[in-house]
Amino acid sequence: SWLSPPDPSVEHTNLGSVMAAIALDIPSLGVGVALGVLVGMVLYALLLAAPLKPQLVNHTYEKSVDKVVHKCPIPDIEEMATKSGKPLVAFCRCWKSGNMPYCDGSHAKHNKETGDNCGPLLVELKKSS
Repeated sequence: SWLSPPDPSVEHTNLGSVMAAIALDIPSLGVGVALGVLVGMVLYALLLAAPLKPQLVNHTYEKSVDKVVHKCPIPDIEEMATKSGKPLVAFCRCWKSGNMPYCDGSHAKHNKETGDNCGPLLVELKKSS
């Protein structure tokens, strides 16, 4: 075995005699080095080669403009919420919804994949008295 301890009766004066003394198996060493290189390459690909810059949040919505900004008066939001026919309306804040500007629950998958904690803006209509 190439892991055998050296013979104590032999004086080891150079690397060649040390390798001979421990009965180094060169093909096994080659396989070990190749496996080490392979493991290193896989770890590099998984850990270091991953994108380091922040990832986009908005992948699809109004990509033709530099910055997506909307000014929306409160009465307009109330009108949108009223049209839904529900007392509580969820508006998307994660940019993943397929039903913008409303939330479709896509943030749940995003949160699970990224560890993020985003959720919708909930607008609750006042009950008329």
